[in-house]
Amino acid sequence: MSVGVVEFDNDHKKFIEILTELEIVLGAKRMERAKELGDALMALCHDHCAREKAFLERICYPNAEEILAAQQDSLARVQELIDQMSSPSDKAVLLAREMQKALIEYLLKGDINFKSYVEAFGYSDTNRS
Repeated sequence: MSVGVVEFDNDHKKFIEILTELEIVLGAKRMERAKELGDALMALCHDHCAREKAFLERICYPNAEEILAAQQDSLARVQELIDQMSSPSDKAVLLAREMQKALIEYLLKGDINFKSYVEAFGYSDTNRS
């Protein structure tokens, strides 16, 4: 599921790790830990979005607005998840699960053009020796 840039690949792995743990702790109604994870997820999202936006601008990526729009949607979904955690419910568990699946699907399908671009123009750092 590499996008061709190690720092973003690492972020994506961390997103999946947080969402996986979040689903588990929400299911167990461990709300204090869920809040910590929600805060960590939001912080990672903001940091990732800022770094990726700067990268997209630096490499003149032609479809940057599509990626940035998807990121804004993700930020809104993370906020929705955090809002749902204010009162324990199955909806928060389902949201965490849906977000994890959506991220994996996006990485497998949606980010393929990004990876092709960074590899074609020499911006990839995942296939260097």
